[in-house]
Amino acid sequence: MQEIDAQGLKALLLAGDARETVFAPNSGNAGDSLIAEATYQFFDRIGLAYSPVTLNDRLSKPSRVIIGGGGNLVMPYHNVSSFIAVNLDRCEELIILPHSIRGHEDVLARLDERCTIICREQRSFDFTLAAAPRAKVLLGHDMALLWNREETRRRASRALTTHPFDGAFQLRNLKLWVRDLQHRGKVKDGTLNAFREDVESLGAPLPPDNVDLSHVFATDSMASHYSARAVDALVRFLDRAERVRTDRMHIAILSTLLGKTVEMHDNNYGKNRSVYDRSLAGRFSNVTFSD
Repeated sequence: MQEIDAQGLKALLLAGDARETVFAPNSGNAGDSLIAEATYQFFDRIGLAYSPVTLNDRLSKPSRVIIGGGGNLVMPYHNVSSFIAVNLDRCEELIILPHSIRGHEDVLARLDERCTIICREQRSFDFTLAAAPRAKVLLGHDMALLWNREETRRRASRALTTHPFDGAFQLRNLKLWVRDLQHRGKVKDGTLNAFREDVESLGAPLPPDNVDLSHVFATDSMASHYSARAVDALVRFLDRAERVRTDRMHIAILSTLLGKTVEMHDNNYGKNRSVYDRSLAGRFSNVTFSD
């Protein structure tokens, strides 16, 4: 089994030659904003030069392509697989950052020696080895575990000064502030219930004071300044809680990194349990898993 740590990831990302590198962050909710924010921070730390693109883009020329981490290569999501299907012929090299993978075998089968896929848990690693036999498959950790709070604070503050006339950005900041006001009363006696209300829910009855934070603080863009502001707003909300109960993987990871007492629950296809076993258990004493 080939495992990759932060130093190995740095070496991999900086191994490219003078070819243009593009980065396509995974789209989604505030949990995906956390992944994107941690990834932008990591790129800055290692000095990686890149151009941002989105998963909706068709590349205009051959490029070295990095796709952001997440849980998009599972059904019913198609953003990453569609991007790969459209752009694979323009990928001089393709690196998929730590992902959960449970489907899209047709696209995975097309990946060849140009492609490196990093899985963030064992089940995805085993699945991808079989589904993409010509690609290089590695086992790593979710990018959010590289996140730094002070860097987000600085980046979020700087975003307000560098984008003062971006109307969509300012409107999004207003929405984040309003949603914070709307939901702050749901943190009762220091406990926050933050269970998901979407297709990945296990379907159990939700607590009456539940607030699906990843949905509430979702942004409509994974651009660097949007991600920084979304994560900063998420952190400020979580600062009110001492104990967090959630089946949102990145609410659990962020709360753990913030030092909260975390009770983590599974989603409907088991990625939370797999990531907990791979990256959290035995490393953080403040998070436990509830079956």
